[in-house]
Amino acid sequence: MDGIIAKILQNNVDFIVEANRLKAIVIEKERERQRVMRLRRRRLWIHPIMAQRMTRGVFSTLYMELRGDPDKFFSYVRMKAENFDVLVERVEHLIRRSDTYCRFSITPAERLMVTLRFLATGESLSSLHFQFRLGISTISGIVRHTCRAVWDSLHD
Repeated sequence: MDGIIAKILQNNVDFIVEANRLKAIVIEKERERQRVMRLRRRRLWIHPIMAQRMTRGVFSTLYMELRGDPDKFFSYVRMKAENFDVLVERVEHLIRRSDTYCRFSITPAERLMVTLRFLATGESLSSLHFQFRLGISTISGIVRHTCRAVWDSLHD
């Protein structure tokens, strides 16, 4: 009788161990599925809002209008348009990037305008991100690289 009870108890223990193992596998599979779903949601080449940079971004819409009004240009960029053009010429060879088959590069004038807006106003990268329709990390790199180029061009 004791042998039968021991065997039944052992079968119950084996069943519980196997059930816990299967439960752990199911939990791990669910975690993996959720991780994959999170990655899938982020797989945009470019966000639709950012994709409209060429038609609705600050540089493409406001820049030419500001060029027509020297006072407004100075108010926005904190620099005369003539000085802006000279500065673009001085740093252009340092900050120009190549176009690719997938995208157009950000022009040196736009890079400089983003940087001057950041420096002149102290606006956050997040705010500039929505105005210029560029990624936050892109703006961060632009500001860092353009500041270095301006320093290298003008420090003498």
